[in-house]
Amino acid sequence: MPANPDGPGPVPATPENIRRAAEALKRGELVVVPTETVYGVAARADSAAARERLYAAKGRAESKRIARFAD
Repeated sequence: MPANPDGPGPVPATPENIRRAAEALKRGELVVVPTETVYGVAARADSAAARERLYAAKGRAESKRIARFAD
């Protein structure tokens, strides 16, 4: 499922788009999210498959740590 049905690029933070991002994360998909300075890639920390996708997308060895954020 493309993040933006209109093509590549950011989507507005509407309730519907936030719901879609949350549902994508629940399915183990990756979601790109803006921060104050850069874009980050979000994944479910409790899903081995999602973590594997994140490492693959970043081209990073699993021996290297990644930042984790939780609310």
